[in-house]
Amino acid sequence: MATEVVPARQSACCCDAVHLTEREIDVLQVLAAGNTSAQTAGLLLLSRRTVDSHVASMMRKAGVRNRGELLALCVAHGLIDMSAVPPSWTGRSCLPSARELSAMGGR
Repeated sequence: MATEVVPARQSACCCDAVHLTEREIDVLQVLAAGNTSAQTAGLLLLSRRTVDSHVASMMRKAGVRNRGELLALCVAHGLIDMSAVPPSWTGRSCLPSARELSAMGGR
């Protein structure tokens, strides 16, 4: 079942971390609510291929291998609030850089 989500807009950040675009955050937020790529595409008025392209871009930026790792990283770093119903974006767009992840013991 698709969950309707109203995407929020991001504010600027001055750190040197990797940043997600507004559209990537839109896609991430809808996926975090448990929607498939097809459902996400319908809710955001995108093609499924565009949704998958955004997901691939976020995974590349985050240095993860799958959507589960992407969502876990985004939750762990405060981008997505999973305690909200539906899960919501927190206003952050920063993912740790590969160097920061390495220093924290990640990939």
